[in-house]
Amino acid sequence: MKKYIKFGYDFFMGGDILPNAYNRKLGEFRYLRSFGHINSNTNIDFTDNIKKTFGENVYAPTTVDGSVFDTKYYMNREFAFEHGHIRNTEKYIYLIKPEPTFYGFLGISSNGTITNLPFWRFITRDAMSDLKSNRALLVIDYTMEPFIPVSHYELFTRAIRDSEIPFRNIMILVNSFNAKEYYEKIRFMGKPPRNESYKIRNLPFCLEYASYHYGESIKMNKKNCISLNEFESVKRKRRKYKFLMHVKATRKCRLEILDYLFEHEYTKYGDYSLLIDEGERYKLNPFSHLKGISKLPKNLESESYAPMDITAWSIHGRSFENPRPYVNSYFNICCETIFDESDRLSLTEKIFKPIVNFQPFILVGGYNFINLLKKLGFKTFDPFINESYDNEEDPIQRMLLIKQEIDKLCNMPYDELHEWYLQMEDILVHNHKHLLSHLNGRIHSDSILEELYDFVR
Repeated sequence: MKKYIKFGYDFFMGGDILPNAYNRKLGEFRYLRSFGHINSNTNIDFTDNIKKTFGENVYAPTTVDGSVFDTKYYMNREFAFEHGHIRNTEKYIYLIKPEPTFYGFLGISSNGTITNLPFWRFITRDAMSDLKSNRALLVIDYTMEPFIPVSHYELFTRAIRDSEIPFRNIMILVNSFNAKEYYEKIRFMGKPPRNESYKIRNLPFCLEYASYHYGESIKMNKKNCISLNEFESVKRKRRKYKFLMHVKATRKCRLEILDYLFEHEYTKYGDYSLLIDEGERYKLNPFSHLKGISKLPKNLESESYAPMDITAWSIHGRSFENPRPYVNSYFNICCETIFDESDRLSLTEKIFKPIVNFQPFILVGGYNFINLLKKLGFKTFDPFINESYDNEEDPIQRMLLIKQEIDKLCNMPYDELHEWYLQMEDILVHNHKHLLSHLNGRIHSDSILEELYDFVR
């Protein structure tokens, strides 16, 4: 028997549900555009037209469409979702998905000025009343990011204090394995105060979504990842590249790795990418071997994209679904989102791409990330890859150990690297199967959904 969880919304415009805490002027614009009254085909047109219609200060998108609960894999579990107007629901979940940077959500503009328009000012009076009277639970879906910085916790606490929504009626979901524990640690350091405690819940969405997404993709033969049968047919194929390293954002650890590859002329062995916007070029200054590179230092031979077609998401986001580079390279230099922060555990889609596509990896990630994968039931590659870097809490020393492994593998002759790869077949097959079977058992989101169900029933 299904357990129904009710989600309440402030505005229905035609067949469109407006995201909760959404700027209503934007909602009006969006409604008019849906009927063709305003011609806007791109995000740039969308922004410009809003400013022309409503003025320069109106465009402050604090929330966005969609949520973790829109994912179809929940349909196969014991819970079901109902969506209705807040007036037609006795008790309900008031779900908000912030824009990813979190600044607009907290009432801070892109240039750092205070707008005095935090998210709660866009919540209707009726919904605010329900949140204050325990008729509604405010759930903030921040599963698109692996952690919330301490400064954001503090700003969020201040915004909640100003809103007068009881802290007990607030839950934040984060794509993390220890956000809850991390929050407790900083809370008892006085940030935020001990008597102001909202619920933080660990929801490793990227793991759950990868399991569902790739499993369905293989069933439907979408060709966006390698199936076990395909692996059997290509595993002995001689590969053009020694390594694959696809990244999109200019994080310091990624630039350091790329600089090292250029310095030692390893780039000739690799299929690599890094998207550099002109506004971010200053980030290259500390790295002497990157100063002269073009916007996209990318070997494009193994992909169907032309340089002008490359966007941040087509490089390594969830929408980049080309398995061909994995078949044409031996190992992955996987640059995760977290590196310097030794007390945060989170995995994103970046690590699950080599796992589903039968590729061993050096994980340029945080302290104990390899150990986390082992706890989740995956196998890793020691002794084929020396993974002692994972035990190094100091990020500087961890980076040095990672570079040593890159040296070793990049200097390995192709024939030796080929045999090295084949020796790991059992590990690669196990990891592929284990990822696809993750949803077969109890998952992290089950306990969260049970908590939401207990609130509404």
